[in-house]
Formats: sequence, structure tokens, C-alpha cells
Amino acid sequence: IGYIIAPPSLVERLRRAKWLADRHTPVPEQAALADFISEGHLERHIRRMRRIYGERRDALVESLERYFGDRVQIRGDAAGMHVLVRFQDDEIAEKALAAKVQLVSSTGYYLTEPPRGEFILGFSSIGERSIREGIRRLAEAIR
Repeated sequence: IGYIIAPPSLVERLRRAKWLADRHTPVPEQAALADFISEGHLERHIRRMRRIYGERRDALVESLERYFGDRVQIRGDAAGMHVLVRFQDDEIAEKALAAKVQLVSSTGYYLTEPPRGEFILGFSSIGERSIREGIRRLAEAIR
């Protein structure tokens, strides 16, 4: 189930595209989603998740700055559910693995040679305490 908010000029084209791509969407589920949205539940959920994700993002950025200072570049920290970080340590991936800290390389997002030591750190499914602990462990592994 999904929905799109589109300008009126695109509605008919999008309706045709939907029909070509997917000719059956379950009606009861669509009705439930419409009620969920119209009753304000989606808006409340979005506000709540923005607050939670903001707190987690802040914990991640603060921890990176505290433990790594100028040895890390933090990019993309103002939106989304992840940040892009670039560490100066060329062996950070191996050290993270030894410290049981998961790092996801940004390599797959480049068409050209990616920068060394660049990773995507997600925070949507990790609590603030775990975020802080993971960054602390990573910093200890590098020392």
C-alpha cells in the first residue's frame, strides 16, 4: 500500500501508470490507510518519529565529535535516518569489525572510485545508548 500527493495535472497520468504497474490493490487496506491519515494518526506518527530520529541523530553526531573530533568528517547529518562519515583511519573497517561495530561502506553508491574510509551510519533502529556505546567502542579500537 502506498500513496502519493501529486499536483492535479499529474493525477490522470499517475493513475494510468499505477494501472499498468499494479492492477490490484487491496481495498480494505486502502480504506484503513485512508482513515488512518484522515484521523490524523499519520501526522502524529511522523512528528513522533522526527523527534525520536532527531534525538538519535544528535547522539550519533555528538558521539562522533566527542570521540573523533577532527579525525572524522560528518556529512548529511541534518536529514534522513543516516549520516555519511569519512574517517581518516584507513583501517577503520577492520578495527570496527574487531570492536563488533557494524559499518556500511559507501562504495556501492559511487560510479567512480569512492573516497577511502567513508561509511553510512544508520540510526533509525538503534537506541541512543547503543549509538553512544558503539561509537565509544569504535574509538577505543582505533587507539
